Amino acid sequence: MQKDSRVIKTSAPPVSQINAEYVTQLSNKYWAPHVKNKLPFDSQVIEDIYQNEILKSKFAIRKIMLLEFSQYLENYLWPNYTPEASSNGYLMSICCIVNEKFRENVPAWEVFKKAPTHFPHFFKCVMESCLSGEQLGLPLKEQTVLLLFLDHCFNSLEVDLIREQVQKLVSLPMWMCLLPTRLQQELKKVPKLQKFWNLIKKNYEKMEPQDTEQAKKERTFLASLIKKFLVVLLSIPAAGKLVYSHHSDLGVFVSVSPHRQGERGSPLLPGTALNTRFLFLFLCS
Repeated sequence: MQKDSRVIKTSAPPVSQINAEYVTQLSNKYWAPHVKNKLPFDSQVIEDIYQNEILKSKFAIRKIMLLEFSQYLENYLWPNYTPEASSNGYLMSICCIVNEKFRENVPAWEVFKKAPTHFPHFFKCVMESCLSGEQLGLPLKEQTVLLLFLDHCFNSLEVDLIREQVQKLVSLPMWMCLLPTRLQQELKKVPKLQKFWNLIKKNYEKMEPQDTEQAKKERTFLASLIKKFLVVLLSIPAAGKLVYSHHSDLGVFVSVSPHRQGERGSPLLPGTALNTRFLFLFLCS
């Protein structure tokens, strides 16, 4: 299978251009570490930056690169993040900067490790947005940004903070999404799993209603994401012109017929051995 060799390269902008950028001017007012008398936090600044610098530019790498260079995440986004202040623009801004850090191959999780209190809430918001993108009116590019962020999470299990959240999505309880006959078939293969499964069911039944609801969301998340992926996949015309869409470090997404998606398209699901096993079982059940 021949891979697409095209790579999107973006050079760093010159200092003169950086200083002239609107983002730099905002940085000097609100979050630049060298500025002593900063203006107080204003959530509207985040919304304006997202709408005018990120969304309006169609997620231009150069714009996001400037934000990352200005330490937007470290000095403004995350230090001021709270469940009350959370919004779609806030959520997307954080995901964009984290994705950019991975694109640049620089440490992405340090700021969250230093202040981990609100990360579980943030992660839940990302999960909900991934599944409710259409209802929230999120275009495909925004949904792709969220999925790329999740992909980085699934590939960062060495980080305790990340692993704590991801483990809830890929542990044995997720098998509740399988058909009963298929579930029993798999449990019989390893008798010890039946004991674990009985214990999981017992603990689940003892949960408080709100805890039960959250546990169900976590256990059904990947199954729901797979269903959503299949809906998108089946919506692609069986014939027609190939449409290429460049997006950050996502590479090339191609609109093709379903049977060719594996050849040229990029999968929208995070990939691990556990997930692949579940995907196989889920589709075969």
